[in-house]
Amino acid sequence: MGEILEACKRLQGLIGGLVVLIHHTGKDATRGARGHSSFFAALDGAIEVERTATQRAWSVAKAKDGQDGIKTVFELKLHVLGTDPEGDEITSCTIAPAIDNVFAKPQPKGQSQQAALKVLVQRVKSLTDPPNAGLAVAEGDSRIKFEDAVKLVAETLYAKPKNKRINEARRLLTALDHGGFISLTVDEEHETWCRLV
Repeated sequence: MGEILEACKRLQGLIGGLVVLIHHTGKDATRGARGHSSFFAALDGAIEVERTATQRAWSVAKAKDGQDGIKTVFELKLHVLGTDPEGDEITSCTIAPAIDNVFAKPQPKGQSQQAALKVLVQRVKSLTDPPNAGLAVAEGDSRIKFEDAVKLVAETLYAKPKNKRINEARRLLTALDHGGFISLTVDEEHETWCRLV
């Protein structure tokens, strides 16, 4: 791997341009690119392309001088270039933004924020009888008291030490507020509420 990376650097210097390597993840995509760890470390940038049962997407897996983690959904557009001697179509494709997702709201950054938002959405949707749920809910509104939201999120943070879960839950909720996924508001009685956006 060291020889390959050194050759890529030499080629980059000779052409004064960009060297693009195409690589595969292993069977467990969460572990990243297969092979030696020096491969990913040596890259200035990495774009990861994935295909699921419902969509195709590319995301910035690494950006030396920029933000990573940004995901963009796309679709393939088929183009007929002509026909071969047997009369079969010769085709190729280009990528285009997925129309259904052009105006879709992005996901929160990181698994912790995503998990926190998910548990809030699930709880608010389940609040048909607020007294039984143990949470104060404004009638006809998708919000709960901030302190109740903190406790709710803290209960899901199993990996954190118990004495740090409340502070981490507050941090996650504040980050979701800054990202525009929830809205923290204070009412006339100085009670802070967590509203789903």
